[in-house]
Amino acid sequence: MARAGRLVVVALLVLVVVLLAFALTPEGRGVLSSPSAFVKDSVSLGQRIVHWPVQKVEELVARLREAGNLYEENRALRAALDCSLDLAAENERLRRENAELREALGLLPSPRDVRLIPAEVVGRNFEAWYRTVTINRGSRDGVGVGMAVRTPRGLVGIVESVAPHSAEVRLLTDPEPRRRVSVRIQSNPPVYGVLDGYDADHRAYRVSMVPLGAKLEAGQAAVTSGLGGVLAPEIPVGTVQEFRAAEDGLTLTVWLRPAQDLYELSILFVVARTDLRGEGGGP
Repeated sequence: MARAGRLVVVALLVLVVVLLAFALTPEGRGVLSSPSAFVKDSVSLGQRIVHWPVQKVEELVARLREAGNLYEENRALRAALDCSLDLAAENERLRRENAELREALGLLPSPRDVRLIPAEVVGRNFEAWYRTVTINRGSRDGVGVGMAVRTPRGLVGIVESVAPHSAEVRLLTDPEPRRRVSVRIQSNPPVYGVLDGYDADHRAYRVSMVPLGAKLEAGQAAVTSGLGGVLAPEIPVGTVQEFRAAEDGLTLTVWLRPAQDLYELSILFVVARTDLRGEGGGP
């Protein structure tokens, strides 16, 4: 009995070995057996299951890194653009200022009678754009009430009030001027009148008290007369645009095209008369 049992065990072991050898042996042309294929597929599936989240995490990290790089690049480009715009604006301001200063070199007043005090516009109220401006020169610089304020092209206003380091200038385009300007129209012979306001309908200065028989023509120049007060003479005011008889029937009303566009003002010159002493009223 014992011997028969041992034979059975040996037979079973041989059978198991044969079956295992058969199962692990390729079935022709490299095709795996079903158990081998199952094992291999299971390993492959496990690898895919493990690798998929790792791959997704790596892709997410790469995208985040790329987004961070794009953000930094975008921020750098925005900073460069802002800097470029600031430089462009500053260059434009300097270009205009240099052009005005170059134009100012053509101003050659007599040193015996007139002194120019350069000033910069530092204040201008939007609601009173065509009424007043504030300049950065005052009484300590020699600026006085009633003095003419001009650009290289011509008269723009009159100093109305003065502080030690600043002054307020009343522009000629103020529809309600507080000072009148005596002007001389360079006709033949010259005639005088009073600039008493700005006519928005004509977009021109209005001059009254011009003699009815004056020989006027469109395009004739008008300058300050210098008669009375501290307003310097020979400052361009404008050119004759239109004229007609006034309501009194005795004088002419003349409209002058401004010598200087007052919309944008930056560099101005206060004209101080050196042949006068002290402050005076308007002309």
